[in-house]
Amino acid sequence: MATKSSNLYKVCQSYFGITSSLTQRQKINFGQAIGTTESKLKSVFEQKSIAPIDEYFALEKKQKLVVSFLNGFLNIAESKTKLFEKYLRFEDKISIPTPGHAYNKIVIKLTYVHNLSENRLALLTYGPSTEITIELGILRCLYTKFSSPANFDKYNEYEYWNLRSGTVQRIRKNQIKSINIQNVLPAIYRLIDG
Repeated sequence: MATKSSNLYKVCQSYFGITSSLTQRQKINFGQAIGTTESKLKSVFEQKSIAPIDEYFALEKKQKLVVSFLNGFLNIAESKTKLFEKYLRFEDKISIPTPGHAYNKIVIKLTYVHNLSENRLALLTYGPSTEITIELGILRCLYTKFSSPANFDKYNEYEYWNLRSGTVQRIRKNQIKSINIQNVLPAIYRLIDG
């Protein structure tokens, strides 16, 4: 059977029962904009330079949404001293088995930026958070059940870098809500069966 890919945003939407009002074409454009932005930011952190963003801005044809996301990143980057010295970007996946459903497993893809010297992890997001304390509780729950909790729990502070608005939300580890896997699994199943 097949595997479905998803992200934390979609899991949280399903958990909160939020449905998108976007058309199929708008969803595709949004997904493509996120993909392009992720690719540029990967280059930014690999090169330790904003040159890949400047190169994208110089293109004759560019997506307005990508430009908006990259400008949001630049706004956040301005507030971070020594961004490329302190912060590293990495990707992770959480594989969740879902036997008896439309897919035999779902893989949640995550992109983080972490600052080990300040013991802080930041998730790159493309819109506002419904409730960061619950969303991070969902992520902690998924790591605890299906991956390595050490990848998540080693940090004292967590941030959401909202690339749409160029703003940062921050919470401490002890503010994250405890979420039970039995409350998260129905959201996962709705994602893969819906």
